[in-house]
Amino acid sequence: MDYFVLSQPMAEVNRLAASAGLTTPDLGPLHAGVIRDATLERMMLLLAEQVQAGDAASSLAADGLRVSITGRLFSLADTPVPTAPKRAKLTGAALANVLELMHARLSEGVSLDELAVVAGVNPMHFGKLFKAATGEPPYAHLTRLRIEAAKRLLRDRPEWTIAAVAQDCGFFDQSHLSKHFKNLVGTTPAAWRDQA
Repeated sequence: MDYFVLSQPMAEVNRLAASAGLTTPDLGPLHAGVIRDATLERMMLLLAEQVQAGDAASSLAADGLRVSITGRLFSLADTPVPTAPKRAKLTGAALANVLELMHARLSEGVSLDELAVVAGVNPMHFGKLFKAATGEPPYAHLTRLRIEAAKRLLRDRPEWTIAAVAQDCGFFDQSHLSKHFKNLVGTTPAAWRDQA
């Protein structure tokens, strides 16, 4: 799973706080972004396992985990959540860092969240800021970089199969490369190689 969503009635949260002699903290700031906390992640994975098991003992364990998760959220609510500085545009240095990461990870891929962190901007706004800076969305730019890398390999490595070129440049397979290659270059990789 990439993320968890936990919903708990506020009355239950207040009851748990009162039973521990605590005032319910303001949990609102936790809703402002994605929470990345290794302890919370482990507890959520355990909760998912217990819920899936579905027996009485697992149900009891799940209840205990819900209480523990609520306690962890209380702790996190008392800790300032780091947020990326807000910017109206990507600075030259931020854009350079993003492009460097894209080049370095052509064959593996890179998520928008990772690119946003490198740029130092909120992931929710990264795509719009990137497009304003480059004239194209991040995925389109990354695809174009991959096609340019594929063209170099097709020219410089005639012994490589097109499938090997596709894999090295981060495409799922040969047909994935061919589709994007034809869209951007106007011909197939094999035809382009023959003309190069």
